[in-house]
Amino acid sequence: MRRSIGLAAACWWLVLALGALGIGVRDTAPTPGGAVLCLLLILAPTALALPAGRALLIPLWALETIVAWALLGALLMLVDPIALGRGLAFLLLLPAAFGALASPSLLLAAWFAPSRAGAIRRRGYLCAALPVGLLLLRALDALGVLTALLFCLLSFLTALLIWSIQRQSGTEAGMGADPATSDVVTAPLPQSAALSSPASAVLSRPVIALGARGRLD
Repeated sequence: MRRSIGLAAACWWLVLALGALGIGVRDTAPTPGGAVLCLLLILAPTALALPAGRALLIPLWALETIVAWALLGALLMLVDPIALGRGLAFLLLLPAAFGALASPSLLLAAWFAPSRAGAIRRRGYLCAALPVGLLLLRALDALGVLTALLFCLLSFLTALLIWSIQRQSGTEAGMGADPATSDVVTAPLPQSAALSSPASAVLSRPVIALGARGRLD
């Protein structure tokens, strides 16, 4: 894992260095610098996402992270949004930004809580929806102070509702396990002690004497 972190950090550092030097950034024609940037933009997220996806046995989640980061980096470093047009640029940018902002949940699930990967993934998507939703409102020229506050409030209420539903389902699952436990505890026990007590012993051949002499068979 340390090698993966080091490789990813080195790739991102090279991307920033080439971008600062202007090598391959938004070239009008294919250049070696642009090819190197494309390779680095794919290799950098792959170095972290691929080991995490293998650890969680969820390769599609790792592929989603790699594609999102590679597409976002290509849009920012290699493509001129003015040349694409505003509509097409936002159409490509929003899904890439959504996947990239939700991708930290992959690393958190792989490193800290693999057994809760599904819940962490849903929370990552929910957290990424807030900035992407604000960006969508900006693309529609509908972003204002009141609109942003209402959208943040709606996102908070949605997160609270999902959390309450998950908590309630967990409580019901815990209550459903109690009857099985009680059945095991209160199972009837064999009454061998009662059969072995002297008071329950039965005489097989009683002897009856009715004022007679001798023994009656």
